[in-house]
Amino acid sequence: MKQFYNYLLFSFGLVFCLALFGCKFIPTEPVVDSPVANNPIEQPIIPVVSEPFVDSFQLARDNLDLAECENLVDDFAIQNCNDTINQELARIHSDFSYCEEIKDEMSKSACISVVAISLANEKLEISYCDNIEDLYQKDMCKTNLVDYLSIKNLDVSYCDKLEQDMSKTECVGRVNLELARKNNDVSYCEKMEDLYQKDNCLNLVKFSNNSASLESCAELEDDFAKSECINQTSFQLADEKLDVSYCEKIDLSEQKTMCQNIVKQKLAVENADLDACSKLEDEMEQNFCKNEVSVKLAIKMDDLSYCDNLDEFMQKTCVFEYVNKLSLAKLDSSYCDNLEEFEKDFCIDNVMIEKAIQEKDKTVCSEFKDSFKRENCLNMYEMRLLMNEPVL
Repeated sequence: MKQFYNYLLFSFGLVFCLALFGCKFIPTEPVVDSPVANNPIEQPIIPVVSEPFVDSFQLARDNLDLAECENLVDDFAIQNCNDTINQELARIHSDFSYCEEIKDEMSKSACISVVAISLANEKLEISYCDNIEDLYQKDMCKTNLVDYLSIKNLDVSYCDKLEQDMSKTECVGRVNLELARKNNDVSYCEKMEDLYQKDNCLNLVKFSNNSASLESCAELEDDFAKSECINQTSFQLADEKLDVSYCEKIDLSEQKTMCQNIVKQKLAVENADLDACSKLEDEMEQNFCKNEVSVKLAIKMDDLSYCDNLDEFMQKTCVFEYVNKLSLAKLDSSYCDNLEEFEKDFCIDNVMIEKAIQEKDKTVCSEFKDSFKRENCLNMYEMRLLMNEPVL
């Protein structure tokens, strides 16, 4: 009976492995002293995955080549390969037709969702979201796009396109909050149905917007609230005006020191003043400041020698930042040749990704032959869409 069960397990394993990987099975040498040495059922088996499966699949994915999938060993592997390539092509070209070629229903649905979200954000058209089967994903697709359009245009009418009442309420609240903040007008806060949103809006308008003033803090009756308001407003004004005198109004010593260092560092970088960097209290802040100033001078004067005054580690950082910023600003990867191999590849990849974003063309990502880098390029491109910065 034990032999029969072993035989069944072995047979199932053989069929499964052949179906997936085209495995070869190599029996080990029989053990002479073993009572089952000459029993083929009890013999230990070592599965070996055939190389053509790995090579053909990787080649197909790296080159986005459906024809390469046909070199795989069985129908299941070929289908899996075709589905994977079609998903990537659909994402790159924002084209539903590639999704229709996918045999696996779950993969097809996921593909349609990705393309729908991409098209909705690229074309700023909410109707694309209706192609999504999953109700949660469909709602998120609409909510993200409506949020962007309503805030960009400061128009609550976009919120009416949302189906869920809670989503509509939150959308209207966000628009009114932005209107209240921009116009310094608390009347917009009063239009909010949600009490938490309303209170948050009132506080932001009174104490945390760009028109914050120490005078408004003085009107508060609660001593703790007054102190917190003065500290936050002083920090904000010091940072905005680059005026260290506002830091002196902060009654918390750590926050005061932080305020002073931030202002001094920003002034040093803005004025490209290396001596001012040396006067900062913290050594790490000094090094960061000197690096920023050196990179700024190197780019401004187009002279890499400004990095020479730094220590060895910071010098490499300075050179990399100089080359990386220049190559990105000019979308020219030839500047990357000044870097060592790993940094050079990283720099070239950054230029290609920035090119895709600046030219509003994610098909540039298909120039990456490495599937991991291509995925990173697409993720970076789509992240711009999700950060309320659609690539138009």
